[in-house]
Amino acid sequence: MLALLLLERGRHVSVGRLIDAIYEEDPPATARDQVQICASRVRRLVAPDRRIVLSHNRAQGYVLNLPDEMVDAGRFARLLGSARQARDSGDRDAALDEYRRALSLWRGPAAEDIKSATVQSLAQTLTERRLAAIEERVRLELESGLHQEVVEELIGFTGEYPLREEAKALLMLALYRSGRPAEALAAYRDTRRLMVDELGVEPGDRLRRLHQSILAREPGLDLPAPTQARGSRPVPSSTAVARILPADIGDFTGRTEQVADIRTWLRPTEHQAVPVVVVSGRSGVGKTTLAVHAAHQLAREYLGGQLFADFHAGSSQRIGAMEVLGRFLRVLGLSGTAIPDSLDERAELFRSLVAGKRVLVLLDDVAGEGQVTPLLPGSSDCAVIVTSRRRLTGLAGALQVDLGVLPPESSKELITRIVGARRAAESDGTPVEALAALCDHLPLAIRVAGARLVAHPHWEVSRMVAKISDASRRLDELHHSDLGIRASLSLSYESVGEDARRLFRRLAILGPHPFSAWVCGALLDVPVMEATDILDELVEARLVEALGSPGQSEDCQYRCHDLVRLYAREHLAAQEPLTARRESLRRVLGCLLYLTEEARQREFGADGLIGCRVQPSYRLAEEEARQLVSDPVAWFGGHRPLLVSGIHQAAEAGLNDLCWGLAVTGAMFFEENVLLDIWDETHEVALAAALRSADPRGQGAVLYSLSTLALTNQSFDQAEEFLVSSRGCFTAAGDVLGVALAERGLGFLDRMRGRFDDAAVRFDRALEVFRSAGVTVAASYTLHNLAQLRMERGELTEAEALLYEALQLAREGGGRRVEAQVLHRLGHLLLDADQLAAAERTFGEALGIVAGTEDRIGQAYALQGIGMARLRQHRVDPAGAALRRSLQLAQEVGEQGVEALALSGLAELALLHGCISEAVRLLGESLELVRERAVPEQIQRGLRWLAQELRIPESVTGAELLAEARSQAADSAPPFRAEPGLGRPVGPTV
Repeated sequence: MLALLLLERGRHVSVGRLIDAIYEEDPPATARDQVQICASRVRRLVAPDRRIVLSHNRAQGYVLNLPDEMVDAGRFARLLGSARQARDSGDRDAALDEYRRALSLWRGPAAEDIKSATVQSLAQTLTERRLAAIEERVRLELESGLHQEVVEELIGFTGEYPLREEAKALLMLALYRSGRPAEALAAYRDTRRLMVDELGVEPGDRLRRLHQSILAREPGLDLPAPTQARGSRPVPSSTAVARILPADIGDFTGRTEQVADIRTWLRPTEHQAVPVVVVSGRSGVGKTTLAVHAAHQLAREYLGGQLFADFHAGSSQRIGAMEVLGRFLRVLGLSGTAIPDSLDERAELFRSLVAGKRVLVLLDDVAGEGQVTPLLPGSSDCAVIVTSRRRLTGLAGALQVDLGVLPPESSKELITRIVGARRAAESDGTPVEALAALCDHLPLAIRVAGARLVAHPHWEVSRMVAKISDASRRLDELHHSDLGIRASLSLSYESVGEDARRLFRRLAILGPHPFSAWVCGALLDVPVMEATDILDELVEARLVEALGSPGQSEDCQYRCHDLVRLYAREHLAAQEPLTARRESLRRVLGCLLYLTEEARQREFGADGLIGCRVQPSYRLAEEEARQLVSDPVAWFGGHRPLLVSGIHQAAEAGLNDLCWGLAVTGAMFFEENVLLDIWDETHEVALAAALRSADPRGQGAVLYSLSTLALTNQSFDQAEEFLVSSRGCFTAAGDVLGVALAERGLGFLDRMRGRFDDAAVRFDRALEVFRSAGVTVAASYTLHNLAQLRMERGELTEAEALLYEALQLAREGGGRRVEAQVLHRLGHLLLDADQLAAAERTFGEALGIVAGTEDRIGQAYALQGIGMARLRQHRVDPAGAALRRSLQLAQEVGEQGVEALALSGLAELALLHGCISEAVRLLGESLELVRERAVPEQIQRGLRWLAQELRIPESVTGAELLAEARSQAADSAPPFRAEPGLGRPVGPTV
């Protein structure tokens, strides 16, 4: 533990990582306690020296803080940095002294006796730095003419590390300069043979070129002459060390993971090419702040210099690689005619000057890869950080850091650090949370708001919240001095083409909800493929964010952040006429209605829905539409916010037909997902729209849908009022199909109230209309209700024929939901006919249809049927599991009908266990739920069974029976005592 904390000194080490280091793959149950004990022992061990502090932080981990000079690895890093600085400044002797002092600290392998993979991984990093330092020192010694002195050391070094090509190259050069070219060539042959045999690869370019040079005895292998040969062209050189990073941010907050990723990626290691990090993100998200902060954290690793350039992409001050290279060459000590005139020559000279030095280059706000490529050093000793609004994926091998807005906690922390803890604590910090949310958790917006608060110390945070709560003024208020959201966003807006700007403006029409590419096609009145290309331009410019998993293409969704949307709304109001806005909205909502109808038909079949009959002014190709709604439930889940918002927007814009059409078309999805409040709210808006347009057909359709909602809520009187009014509206509109739907609904109410003859007449009338119109799913549902009537009259043969016909029609019309309902009813018929195994299979088919949906009501009914089939087969435990799950689902969605049936089934289960009091309680709850309608046969059966068990006359029913049963259970000895659960049987069973 001490070794790991020392190797990670000053950095947080989580408890989980400590457990991994100590126990690896087999930690004991007490691992966390053991880590705490270890921590206490370490704390006692270091307590005498007050310079050492072991702290336990909020993130459930430990940090060991102590001066670097107290750790030999820290002293090594300091001396190595001094050596490299002296080397880069041209002081070879001083550099050699520092290298030798640094390497003399090593007394053997790092952490040699600690058998922990985690510790050894960190120790290996130290070892790698030691080997690199040896090679750097030897390289300087060769430049100083000490080739004979280093040969013996290099032979031992390469024997221990035979695959280090840099060391082999130094050995070959030292042997050659010592007059031993044959041995130099033999060293190459041995190395090549080893690499080919063990790794299957040839040596690298440098080693092969050195081999060829030795074979040719090229003069360049010898030590350079002390003076420049006459007539040769001088190469500019520089010993200047440039450190031109902007100042770090004093209140830098969050981004811990991103900073760690950058530091890890750019930490000095054996990179094959110059390591590059690209930090990308939308305007104001803090790309520059993060990059500068990370660069300062890395500065000690790059003592050869730190260079910085701001390209001002998208602004009038933007610069190019040519100008940046000129600046870099000047700060590196060149001037005048020493700086070439062409881009290529400047890039070559820049690479030459930084070669072999540890230089960090930060290129801020670049527009594209073309600006970066000429500024990449040629040496992997250097490193580059790039920031851009766009993802620069053309930079091969770069680490891509995609920056988003701050997490809420980091947003609050940033505000607190800017305005002070006292002001931030106002009203328990609630205004700080509100301010962070209104700033969209965007660092630039938070800094602007914080700067305004600092400039007005008499303001409370809540005052700033009030000022930016007005969306129409928010961008005006988020401006201070030279900081402003509007100016930041304008750079991105101006960087895209006119079509993209038009789409960006019109996206403000939609509101704050996610949207799909087809929406963009409707907004622009262009094909979806063309709209997608335009949308991608906005995504690349970070004005729009793509949601979902990387690589997702099926109906990918997008969104605009709030502040971006407000900026788009300003341009919409200024540049788009009202008529163009209204037509764009009509196209979007018309296409939304078309897709909702397609999704509804795919999910529920041709169920006789009273459609809007509005021809959308923008329509997708049939194949496109089919692909979009191939999974109707998922499609509705992704588009529900847009659908609900669209209903309200249609009402506000006076698009009344679209308003009620969207509401009625989406109603069955609201029902399936038990979104009863949304169903009620949208239909209130839709009914008002239909009334405004004096559209009797629209009024009838909304009232009919509201009747279904009332039935779902068990409000039978209200449902009847809606159905009677709906039938009147349809009659006035001459809509025969609508009248039939209303009649069918009234027939359902008659059946629920026990008026079976009236119900049969209504169902027959509706069925005739549906059959003549070819509306198979509506006809199937009606036959299903007629079959229920037959079953309640005991006419099982006739009911069975009706159900099989209903099942066939449901499958022909693609009505999966109705099919599940018919199967459920058929299961009960088989149950009554004592065909128990067939009944369970049929209920299982019904459950299979609804199990993959959000239709918890359908699942509850199917599980109730399965439970009863198992119960009749005396499979007690599986029956109880199904019935309890059915009851749970019914209570979750408030479906009292199936809740009553599940309670009745559990009562029968209690009777099987001899739990009379439990059965009485469950039957009482069941009867209470059905008090407004006819008592179902299943509940009556449970009551009869209870009467038989207690020897109560059959003439005593309902509440009287339950009262007598409670009395007997209270006065009797077992088996009539109340039991706490439905466990093992206690007493006689029926």
